[in-house]
Amino acid sequence: MPVKSLTEFLEKVRKRIERNKFYPLQARRMGYEGTVIISFEVLEDGRVGDIKVLKSSGYDILDKAGIEAIKRSSPFPKLSLYTFKRKLWIKVPITFKLSEVRKEG
Repeated sequence: MPVKSLTEFLEKVRKRIERNKFYPLQARRMGYEGTVIISFEVLEDGRVGDIKVLKSSGYDILDKAGIEAIKRSSPFPKLSLYTFKRKLWIKVPITFKLSEVRKEG
């Protein structure tokens, strides 16, 4: 029986993806910015299943970095704590903006 809300789950997913997002150095040097919209499946145990790019950022390197952020964020919390569903498709925008790049070092 779920003990937490699905909204809470989605917020945890979003935060984890943001923490695991990286802006490829080559894309930064080229001045590439954009938002990739990705749909991905979260399995019952929190692992990621299928991942699909729904809308490209316009740059393959940023699209791949968005997919990688999702893969690096897995596993997510177990779905059974939040919903009765055995799997869940989630759609997220992942934005790459040069003004948001954290200073390295």
